[in-house]
Amino acid sequence: MDKTRKIILIAGGILIAIFFVSLSSLFYIQKEKAKNELVKTNQLLRNSEQNVDTLQKENNALEQEIAKNLETINNVLKEKDGLADQLKKETEKLDEESKTVDSLKSKLELKNNEIARLRDQIASLKNELENNKKPNDPINDSQRGDNNGSSKKFKREDFVAYYTGKEAFLTNCTSSLCKAINLNNEGIKYAVDGEAEKAASSFKEALEIDSSYSPARINLDLIQNIPQTK
Repeated sequence: MDKTRKIILIAGGILIAIFFVSLSSLFYIQKEKAKNELVKTNQLLRNSEQNVDTLQKENNALEQEIAKNLETINNVLKEKDGLADQLKKETEKLDEESKTVDSLKSKLELKNNEIARLRDQIASLKNELENNKKPNDPINDSQRGDNNGSSKKFKREDFVAYYTGKEAFLTNCTSSLCKAINLNNEGIKYAVDGEAEKAASSFKEALEIDSSYSPARINLDLIQNIPQTK
């Protein structure tokens, strides 16, 4: 009985020992497994930290690149605005110059028309002067008046270089020749109206302005050779 009891106690002790050994082994295995898991976790954590650092650096580089690009875009926009303002100013300047050119063209055209008109007038005046260079036929005694001192009744045809219908353009002419022609016309009108003194005065004034204007001299001689009413 004692022997059996001892065997049982010994077997129980062995079983307990085996249990504790197994338990220890299990704890050891779990400990090693946990240790390995911890190592792996730490490695993953370190890798994650490295990845985070790398991503942070890449993010910083991207932010710097974006800032540079934004600065470049702003500079381009400023340059664009400056070019737009310059283009606007140049366009306004060209518009003003175009208006000035158009104005000058209009003035030049008016001047050319005026020159052409004056050339036509001068040519016409020269032709009429050539046609009227010869004096009219000498007046006879009946034209000069009788011995009683009666005044002569003149007609326009008695005088030289009367420009019928040309007073309008002659009035606008400022040369000495035009003034002499106007005064000669005026003197002829006075003579036709019987105002010989005023006629002679106009002819004399025409000669004072242009002494080479022969029609005024011829007409003055015609007036002065006629006895005036006293």
